[in-house]
Order: sequence, then structure tokens, then C-alpha cells
Amino acid sequence: MHPIAGLVCGICGERLASPYAVSEGVARCGACQRLEPLFTKAVAYGSYEGGLRELIHLLKYEQVRPAAGVLGRMLGEAVGTVSALLGQVQPLVVPVPLHATKLRQRGFNQSELIARAALKSPALTPVSWPLRTAVLERLRPTESQTGLTRHQRRENIRGALRLMTRTQSLAAPSFWWMTFSPPEPRFPSVPACCAKQERCRFG
Repeated sequence: MHPIAGLVCGICGERLASPYAVSEGVARCGACQRLEPLFTKAVAYGSYEGGLRELIHLLKYEQVRPAAGVLGRMLGEAVGTVSALLGQVQPLVVPVPLHATKLRQRGFNQSELIARAALKSPALTPVSWPLRTAVLERLRPTESQTGLTRHQRRENIRGALRLMTRTQSLAAPSFWWMTFSPPEPRFPSVPACCAKQERCRFG
């Protein structure tokens, strides 16, 4: 398993087919050129394929929890490459929640396990970022994203998440970092969550 290589979109991290896909001085994929994302930058360690895909499935479907440690280190490496963009601002780490029924079935939230492991990774150990699990609420269960097109994934997650009422007045920092699984370069959950909090920046 290796990090994403080659030219990628400077906003969502999607691989670019052409080295000339530049808009406003930033390399952008077609989707980010057509519609301005509601986040500043998203990063991922690798594409959802091969050994990385198998590792994610071990965690999500086989309940092999040690896989979260490996995935967390990978995520930590990816986030570490852009953490300098935060400057002196301390981000709030918000794992995207599962619906209550899925949480009961699985017994854990893979995003939370990966986030906790990422915060312990060597790439991020010099920092101390708070992790908050009671910020977002999943309102309804969603279908598996596997096999869905990009448009179908966005529609699947639309309206499924919201800020919890007791956190509406949260004095949020300028940057939030949200973790997701599987770690694809472009996550439909990012705009779904950021639409609820204009100061969300990292996905």
C-alpha cells in the first residue's frame, strides 16, 4: 500500500487526468471547477482499491479492530502533509457518526477508531488536537456507498447529518478536521457536513 502519487486536485485530492487542469493558480479537477466545494482542502492517504480496500473491509465488516491502527497511521501521514496550513489554529477532530442501528450492529464507529489512531501517529504527535464525538448526529441510516456513482453517493448522504442541538453554539475553531471511511480522495460526507458549519475546512 502506497500513498497517492502523481498530480492531484489541490482541493479534493482527486487524481487529475491532465497536468493543465489549473484554475486560479490551483490544480483542480473538473468537479471542483464546476462547483466550488464547501471545504478548503481534503486529503487521503490512498485510493479505495487493492490492499487498502481490503484493510478497510477487515475493520468494517470483519471487526478486525487492529486494522484501525494501521489506517490511522496512514491518515496521520496524509494530514501531516498539510497541517502547516492550520498555522496556530487548533482544529477540532470530529469523526462522522454511524446511525444508531448500524452502531449497534457493528459495535464501534470505524471513523472514531481511525481518528483516535491518527492522533497518536508520529506525524501528528507534536500536536494535541481535541476529538469530539458529540458534535454531529446521523439522522437516518444510509445505503452502502460501495458501487454507487459520485452523484448517487452525494444523494445518499444528503440530509443524513446535522449538528447536534446542544453544540449549535459551540465556539468552533477556524478549522475542523473530519475523518471518514473508506478513505477515498473525494468524500460526499464532506460537503454534507460542512454545509452545517461554515468554518469547516478539512475533510
